[in-house]
Amino acid sequence: MSEITPINPCFEDIIGLSRIDCGCFEDNLYMTSNSTLYLDEAEGLNLRTIDSIKNCDNANDLWLLMDTARNNGISRFISDTNIALIQKYAPQRSNYKGTVGEQTYKTNRAINHTYAGVRMRTANVVGGFMKLTNIKTIFSGTDTFNLFIYNNLNELLHTVSINTTTNSVTNNLVNITLPMWDKRTQELEYIFIYQYDSLNQPKDNQLSCNCGGVTYPFNCQYPYFHSPSNKMKGWSKWIMPGNIETDTLDFSDLSCTSGNYMNGLTFDISFWCDLSRQFCFDEADLNDRQFISVAYAIQHISAYYLCTQILTSPNINRYTMINHEQLNALRQLHEAKYKELITYLVETTDITNTDCLQCRDNIRIGKGLL
Repeated sequence: MSEITPINPCFEDIIGLSRIDCGCFEDNLYMTSNSTLYLDEAEGLNLRTIDSIKNCDNANDLWLLMDTARNNGISRFISDTNIALIQKYAPQRSNYKGTVGEQTYKTNRAINHTYAGVRMRTANVVGGFMKLTNIKTIFSGTDTFNLFIYNNLNELLHTVSINTTTNSVTNNLVNITLPMWDKRTQELEYIFIYQYDSLNQPKDNQLSCNCGGVTYPFNCQYPYFHSPSNKMKGWSKWIMPGNIETDTLDFSDLSCTSGNYMNGLTFDISFWCDLSRQFCFDEADLNDRQFISVAYAIQHISAYYLCTQILTSPNINRYTMINHEQLNALRQLHEAKYKELITYLVETTDITNTDCLQCRDNIRIGKGLL
């Protein structure tokens, strides 16, 4: 199963909470709906029933209750579609969690340029992500400096304060997630770069040990992550790293080749696919059956969670007392309709929407050829 990312922004406002805006309730700031569907218009629900369970002591107002239900519904949709898709299809690439770059070295590395660092050409995996959790440094001195993370579209994405310790591996914990694709280019790269200091030189650690005849050549004309016989490390199916030294921070015309030095950097990193990207749309299309089915699925599962909140509310009133059985039946109805839509979506989805999945038959054929 793929790693779950934070709520996918492509589901933001796919349904609204309510189109009602009157003095009976607090100001409605949740009227935007890309599908024209609203949570309070799901079968059996209305604002008065929902408003009856708010807990003033905890400031749980009407819109917070509904927004919580919607967020839970989106999270459930992402989780369920991830599971269903991976049961039906096979992943294009195996997830990877580990290290990029060696922590061993022989000597310092003198660099005759203003900046140095590491570049990573991505395999352009639509729906793929990489997450950095630790940027380790191996330098000759003790210091603190900024590491800049750019892409080759010349956008500065992150600035990270980095520590080094004399002749030692130093951990720098981070939490940075980067997409493995960009619609503006088929050759996305990330550049991790710092200003070179001759008084605090990077060690000459490399990308790999180059033992057993295994090498990792950086060549954008022949990237090894596109090779069908690629049997190297798991990260090699996702990225092609190499060293970079430059006098400018202009990355629009990078060299097509690089060496294997890591310039004193090592990355704890993971790669995975967010399969819910299968159900993302560049724009709302009410005539697209997949889009409207996604919206209805999220409306139904959000209604399920909202009914659950009402049923489990400690606030006793005429709605929760009299309508208990009706609400429970309504809750089950919405979950059943949601599951029907999940089945429909998985059966009819076009897996070429992303680069994450392939038919299992292809995997069986491939194994026979190995």
